[in-house]
Amino acid sequence: MKLIAIIFLFALCFTTTFAQHKEQLFFKEFPAEKFNHLMVSTGYGRVFLTSSVDQLGAQVMFLFSEEDAPKAVGIMDKISITHVTRNDSLFITTNFNEKLLKEDSDLMDLANDVVIEYRVKIPPHITPHVHQHHGQVFTGSIQNHIHVDLVDAALYAKMSQKITAKGDQFLIDASGVKTLEVGGEHGYLVLSNVGTGIFDLKRSSLESIGFETVEAQLSNCSFSSGTTQRANVKAVRSSVEFTDIREIASFHLTDVLFVLQKIPYRMTLSSLRGSNDLSLMAGRSVQVQHQMESSNTSINLRGGSVRATFVAKKTQLSFPDESWVKKKEAEYTQDSDHGLQLSAELKKGTMSIKK
Repeated sequence: MKLIAIIFLFALCFTTTFAQHKEQLFFKEFPAEKFNHLMVSTGYGRVFLTSSVDQLGAQVMFLFSEEDAPKAVGIMDKISITHVTRNDSLFITTNFNEKLLKEDSDLMDLANDVVIEYRVKIPPHITPHVHQHHGQVFTGSIQNHIHVDLVDAALYAKMSQKITAKGDQFLIDASGVKTLEVGGEHGYLVLSNVGTGIFDLKRSSLESIGFETVEAQLSNCSFSSGTTQRANVKAVRSSVEFTDIREIASFHLTDVLFVLQKIPYRMTLSSLRGSNDLSLMAGRSVQVQHQMESSNTSINLRGGSVRATFVAKKTQLSFPDESWVKKKEAEYTQDSDHGLQLSAELKKGTMSIKK
């Protein structure tokens, strides 16, 4: 969380500090028809990606306050922006003098107070790749497939078509992204109105208001989502929570605390050494296949009915009073328009069905 606080502090400083001095480091336009890929590598600042009809170009500014001007001018003299072309790819790179990257350098002293700002125009046929460390990347309404590498950095994305991101010590704040694919560790993701989410995360936290489709592989993560149409999740040593899954879902969980407030119409759930808290939704009849070992599962019928077939070994089963229970079958009926059809293989632990 310290990292996230620092990144938000960066954003606040950027909007309040740098109205005083701007020095241009680089400005160039390129023949867009010659390129299909753009590679930007930079740090200690921010990158703005904007769409254009046919222009490919970049302007790079160095921003600093009047108070920091003496040191900032010395830093600027040790920074250069270079461009190289290889086949159909254009590479634009921020180059730092090695002395600037030492812990006692002026750049390290003013890392939060000076900004290298890229403003990049990209035609729709070009695929941009941005490598950013110690800064931010901003995307607006852009149709390009954007690739971003974040090292101690943040991505702020709005109304973008497709983004593929990798990170270490990163923040992603995304809204209105049609497809978002993220891999990395030590990340914090805040998402809204993302269509398809594809995640491979370690030691990270994700909060979302929901997805059309989500596929996630999680290790030591905290994951929470609102209304989602389809979900496929594999998780280890994590906490996973969904408010509502409407269509179909698959979960393979090991050492996971799992909460699902509204079970989808079809679901498979495999749980090893986990805790599962599931609930029905009024008016929805669902089918669940459940494999469980050394776990505890609780299902709240919310006034619905249940019909279960199961194989249970060393498992404590609990059904509502007045249930019809045999060795491998159980049934409990209420006067309702929704219910659960459960097929379960249970080995060690507990399973409780509640009214």
